[in-house]
Amino acid sequence: MSNNHPDHQSERESALKLSDLFTELEGRRPRILVAELDPKTSQRFNAICSAFADMGYNVDLAPRITYLNDYGMQCLENDADILLILGDNQPNKKHLLEIQNTVLNSKPDVILALMVSNIVNTEKPDK
Repeated sequence: MSNNHPDHQSERESALKLSDLFTELEGRRPRILVAELDPKTSQRFNAICSAFADMGYNVDLAPRITYLNDYGMQCLENDADILLILGDNQPNKKHLLEIQNTVLNSKPDVILALMVSNIVNTEKPDK
């Protein structure tokens, strides 16, 4: 969501109002932990992080790690309100359930989100 794009101005204003309301109720800005599973998503990763920052969120960037369950622990350590995991491939359902159990058993009001986008190459191969 670009600051200067007129099509998104009303959504940006609504998001900022909600972020300000959260700040009034909780005494701090909402916090999101964004994890990137695949280096191919880095451009989208940066755009998504910037968009959340523009909406008034404190954005924490998770380092790439080996075990998905570590993202759940990091979410708790950072007191994040949202855990967003980005990737091009669907992680193993078992690992997602482990993250869910790790986070929600300790902090049941965290929002867990998974954004997966399989990139399909539509260009014709060179012959």
